[in-house]
Amino acid sequence: MATVLALSGSPSRTSRTALLAERTAAGLRSCGHRSHVLALRDLPAAPLLSADTHDTSLARAVNLVAEADALVVAAPIYKAAYSGLLKTFLDLLPQHAFDRCSPPPPGTSRPPSDCPN
Repeated sequence: MATVLALSGSPSRTSRTALLAERTAAGLRSCGHRSHVLALRDLPAAPLLSADTHDTSLARAVNLVAEADALVVAAPIYKAAYSGLLKTFLDLLPQHAFDRCSPPPPGTSRPPSDCPN
């Protein structure tokens, strides 16, 4: 079976995006796939912001992406864009990081009924 990595790009520990990533990974596991959730908010901030790929936590995270057969990318939408946390992590990846798979566009947002007029 496939190895699937779910990237959770929400800076909040209690978010719909994190829940979406966790439930997706659990569903994949129930179908026999190996799946893991990488919560980007748990990566160390200083090495992430300075793009220090020699940091062991960041090196491990980049390696998880390289080893995955498929990616699930989940991030909240803020002002019509995905989170800065996700962008900062994606910028660390090598140029050909997605040659083996194409991640879908990420995003979770509020239903229209919750949006101000």
